[in-house]
Amino acid sequence: TVTASNSATVDLTTTFDSTYDTYVITCTNVVPASDNVDFLLRTQDSGTFRTGAYTGNHLYIHPSNQNTGNENAYTAAILLGRQLGNASNEQGRFIVNIDGPSSTRAKPIWAQGSYMKYDHVVQGGFAVGLSGTSYAAITGIRFLMSSGNISSGTFRLYGVAKS
Repeated sequence: TVTASNSATVDLTTTFDSTYDTYVITCTNVVPASDNVDFLLRTQDSGTFRTGAYTGNHLYIHPSNQNTGNENAYTAAILLGRQLGNASNEQGRFIVNIDGPSSTRAKPIWAQGSYMKYDHVVQGGFAVGLSGTSYAAITGIRFLMSSGNISSGTFRLYGVAKS
């Protein structure tokens, strides 16, 4: 468990190995320090967090005007949530799944979340992504905002038993 407190990033780096085929991260009470920013994920391999070569897609649902949309706006990270708000009643909750982090094959990352946007409207979304093209083992995960810090949030990592 890592608790953010005005953190530039939240890093989970010491627990990814072949013990489990799937890891699940819960992100609760996520609040950005800046209003109207995106919530992002980066992966680490060979001791370095990747800052490019991500592919992914994000589907979001905005209930006040019943919009859905697709975004693949980032190559420097995987988009988990867009336009998060930081007012006293705004926060986000996400579940992130990492399958086969030790594999030499592509490692799909998928997530779901719901959060309050900067305009006080609840929004939900689903994200999928791949990290880079080398398919090296994932040794860590980094959460960050598109701008500013993570004001608060609790990030818990779980391994799913193989049998």
